[in-house]
Amino acid sequence: MIGRHIGHYEIIEKLGEGGMGMVFKARDTRLDRFVALKLLPTEKLANPERKRRFVREAKAASSLNHPNIITIHDIGEEDGVDYIVMEFVQGETLEKIIPTKGMAHERTLKYAIQISDALSRAHGAGIVHRDLKPSNIMVDEEGRVKVLDFGVAKLLGPTPEDSETEAGTALQTEEGTIVGTVAYMSPEQALGKKLDGRSDIFSLGLILYQMLTARHAFEGTTKMSILAAILHEDPPPIRQLVGDLPADFEKVVERCLQKDPTQRFQQAEDLRQALKKLLAERTDERTAARATPSIAVMPFENLSPDKENEYFSDGLAEEIINSLAKAPGFRVVGHTSSFTFRGRQFGIREIGEKLHVETLLEGSVRKAGNRLRISAQLVNVSDGYQIWSERYDRTMNDIFEIQDEISGAIVAALKSKFAGGGEKTEAAAEAPKPAARGGNLEAHEAYLRGRYYWNQRTWTSLKKGIENFNQAISKNPLQAQAYVGLADSYNLFGYYNERPPRDAYPKAKAAALQALQIDEELAEAHASLGYAILFFDWDWAESEKAFKRAIELNPAYASAHQWYGWYFFATGRLEEAIETMNRAHALDPLAPIINNHLGLALATAGKDEEAIVQLRQSIEMSPSFALHYIVLGSVYLKQKKNDVAIENFLKAVELTPDKQLLGWLGHAYAVSGDESDARSVLAQLEDLAQQQCVSPLSFALIEAGLNENDRAFEWLEHACEERTSDLVRFKLYPWPEPMRLDPRFNDLAKRIGLPA
Repeated sequence: MIGRHIGHYEIIEKLGEGGMGMVFKARDTRLDRFVALKLLPTEKLANPERKRRFVREAKAASSLNHPNIITIHDIGEEDGVDYIVMEFVQGETLEKIIPTKGMAHERTLKYAIQISDALSRAHGAGIVHRDLKPSNIMVDEEGRVKVLDFGVAKLLGPTPEDSETEAGTALQTEEGTIVGTVAYMSPEQALGKKLDGRSDIFSLGLILYQMLTARHAFEGTTKMSILAAILHEDPPPIRQLVGDLPADFEKVVERCLQKDPTQRFQQAEDLRQALKKLLAERTDERTAARATPSIAVMPFENLSPDKENEYFSDGLAEEIINSLAKAPGFRVVGHTSSFTFRGRQFGIREIGEKLHVETLLEGSVRKAGNRLRISAQLVNVSDGYQIWSERYDRTMNDIFEIQDEISGAIVAALKSKFAGGGEKTEAAAEAPKPAARGGNLEAHEAYLRGRYYWNQRTWTSLKKGIENFNQAISKNPLQAQAYVGLADSYNLFGYYNERPPRDAYPKAKAAALQALQIDEELAEAHASLGYAILFFDWDWAESEKAFKRAIELNPAYASAHQWYGWYFFATGRLEEAIETMNRAHALDPLAPIINNHLGLALATAGKDEEAIVQLRQSIEMSPSFALHYIVLGSVYLKQKKNDVAIENFLKAVELTPDKQLLGWLGHAYAVSGDESDARSVLAQLEDLAQQQCVSPLSFALIEAGLNENDRAFEWLEHACEERTSDLVRFKLYPWPEPMRLDPRFNDLAKRIGLPA
């Protein structure tokens, strides 16, 4: 067909093909413009009556003068070929631009508003689309939507106008007996009933579902199975697939997808108004967020000849994060989330969207001997524009000065941006105070190495971290941050029973107190102290005091909010636990442990479905993080879905080399009636206990599942004596009812200090 002339249209290239014909890009030789030429199937218009109806309804469709509806220029016939001439749109179909993980909510809303506006105009003219689907929706280069083929499905369909049904017998399988595309049909369309605009609203609901989730609402291996699903099944809730979708947005889509047309939006205009309201709310939220400067500091690229100097480039970026976090009015993303993008090929805009920030700091470090070359640039996420950049050629003796200089320059640049270069805003009004580091370069480098190893979060790396923190302290006894590093390391050892809590926590507490003796305003030290007091001393009031002080000194310290959430677990204030975990999540949105603990908070508060959504999202982000599967498994266990729970616990144990999480697996086997496997896990734990510290709670969980209550209470007594960390949420564990009714249960809770 390429090069052929049909009428005064010269065919240039094929654009696509479907059940309603082939589409070509063509040149209108009279008006010298590009058009889209659709050649219609000859067999569809063989009937003279159908052809008359086609011409009549094509005229009606061509009258739909609307910016979001493709313009029909002409219809004609030549050499037995019927064709429609339409406006040519430079762009892509919606089908081609839906990302593999779903479209951003705001972008989805913008497109959907335009589509519903087009539907409103057509329905007002008495025209129902009947074949609304992503491949019939174009998006041009400026983001404008154009809906194609209005009325064409009806024009070419097999429907006698005087029939009560539009396709005859429901669910017939012959090609073409049901008008439209199966995956985007309404129930009444699948049944061959007479259609009105509400059928298009259902189809738009299916498109919205696909835009948000990148999957079809109704799936099947055959057309019949898809049609059956449309008629009789409900699609998976969107927020199980897209955890951060606002509930109001989900409700709009759910209303579009009601089986009964009377339960849907009755007019496309009603749907458009609902979508506009959602977009306005998101715009208001974004505008409010813009009042506070937001920044993510990317890991600095190590350009040094010695690749082991990565600890230094990482440490520099982390020090800048910590410094910026102390500047009033800033939202600074935590290093765990920022560093997630190390070595990944993501564009600036995508990183900004994932981290919910408007600016990124990128940089590189070249360190050779005592010489340093540091480059840094502050970039605007929306357009990639460079707000500020600088290069520093200095010696190591200048490193503290450089860090403070970079932080101050960023504050000044953001102040200028957010205040338009004019009056001073409250946000970013002050530069961060220079950090108290003691000025010893060798100590500082040892501290940076310690943090580098600590951030790797393996038992081997934590031990290396402790060695370097101690080395830093030996070279500079006033290195307060090194004491915090020690406290954080021993806190982790104690919580995860890598070392006996009675050994680990006192060391953590002593290190945190030493840091505070050096610098009473060190937020991280207060948070580390609060952690040790919470999990070891069981002194809720003192731990809360420490966490509040940490947050007062550094509101951007995500870990302080996260650990504060455990105080609310201990005191039974579960809604407040969710709130503070959400604050931690906002500060460090990609940190696996924070995502995990947000899921745990939701589950603990009885919000099981929200917890499942959160944890599935967390697994998608960090599939090798074992604790995600433990918490998810515990939710399914609570729902009596034991097989799914066991599947998740097995995955966690597979991912964890030291198998410290076996207690949950053994408990699940036991409550499922699989005593043999439960006792096998118990034996594994007993063998492990000969080689390493194992939490008594793990043994207690399995014995409780086996209804060996006396043995379970014996292990709980051991846990109480050893100050096992997770006893702070002892009452939230899945203990069977007979244990909860036993007087020993309340006695234990009272000794721990848990509320009645």
